[in-house]
Amino acid sequence: MENEKYFREMPDSEYHEGVMLDEYNGNWSLVSANKGKDGKVYLRWGFPQGLDRKPREKGVPWKVNLGTQEQALKTLKYFGALLGGEPDGEPDGVPF
Repeated sequence: MENEKYFREMPDSEYHEGVMLDEYNGNWSLVSANKGKDGKVYLRWGFPQGLDRKPREKGVPWKVNLGTQEQALKTLKYFGALLGGEPDGEPDGVPF
């Protein structure tokens, strides 16, 4: 996947911060990312806490999982409607 294609930079961001739509093993997510001076998009990584409330050794991307492509589309339409966009026609208000 070409990361730059799915990256959206936030307006007036001093550090070229933004959000990227990412697909991994059939699951889609929104990932926090930055665009470097070289024009390449870099994911932001974090270290989640373990049960002992200390950071784990292995980092993971900062992301919000949206599910399969169909679930992701329904979820994004649902939140778009909450922000004033067109409703997606889901009768129970549940995105998936």
